[in-house]
Amino acid sequence: GWLSGWLMVLPNMVLAFYYAWRKQPEVVYTSQVGDAHVSIPLCLGIFALYHTMAMPAFFQTAMFLLLGATVVPVTGGDQTLRAAIDEALRDWVSDPNGTYYLIGSAIGPHPYPYMVRELQSVIGRESRAQMIRQAGGLPNAVFACVGGGSNSIGMFHPFIGDRDVQLIGVEAGGRGPALGDNSATLTLGRPGVLQGCYSMLLQDENGQIQETHSVSAGLDYPGVAPEHALLLSAGRVSYEYATDDEALESLAECCEAEGILAAIESAHAFTGARKWAAGNKGAKLLICLSGRGDKDMPTLQRTLLKGKL
Repeated sequence: GWLSGWLMVLPNMVLAFYYAWRKQPEVVYTSQVGDAHVSIPLCLGIFALYHTMAMPAFFQTAMFLLLGATVVPVTGGDQTLRAAIDEALRDWVSDPNGTYYLIGSAIGPHPYPYMVRELQSVIGRESRAQMIRQAGGLPNAVFACVGGGSNSIGMFHPFIGDRDVQLIGVEAGGRGPALGDNSATLTLGRPGVLQGCYSMLLQDENGQIQETHSVSAGLDYPGVAPEHALLLSAGRVSYEYATDDEALESLAECCEAEGILAAIESAHAFTGARKWAAGNKGAKLLICLSGRGDKDMPTLQRTLLKGKL
């Protein structure tokens, strides 16, 4: 929740505070959903002006405003995370000496993918230690959802050297495999350059980035962390996708069986884990539950709860 998000972005907060102390008070941050985004004005708002470009604007907007942020909705392009990053980068390059750019996903130009991986890998290191301590050994397989790729690269990174551990990323399959109906960049995309990094992209035959779809706003991005593309090409991590309906079904099952309202993003990983477990009875699984589902209630009211309220 907020505490883990606070801890993961704290090093960036220190850098941002340094820039504010150096009379460079504007912090530009792209946000879509999630607790880590709220933790930034929570940590920083008392120190410096915080300027965020967020899309869609209705996600956690009230908390941003109450915590001292300036929320600027992005109305151009496809109005997803990609458009928000485009606008934030434009703002940053227009005044690089007076602006500190901060991003929470492992995408964009160096050193951002590296920084986010290192900060997020606290999740994987702690999970690995807990599996050894509580389950008596390493898991047979690790699952995480993949959008931009921050939670998954953080979970996978400490296990890269453990060759007996399967690493499986689950992308957003949306409505199906057709271009524009999903956000399955690694499964269905092709190599290309977007927002300062060379990775796998959802693009047409002319190299034009295409709009994406997912029931989960947090996975709705046409690119992916470049390190995921590397792990795919090296064969160390396998990637698959779960459709909107499969993810929602897994979310409902988790709520009923465990009493946990997970984020729709995380439910994609549940789907992949359930399919894998069906053919690997008795195996030890580790699933990255990347976020809380209360932020997704507007979506759940339109889907799982439609006609029930």
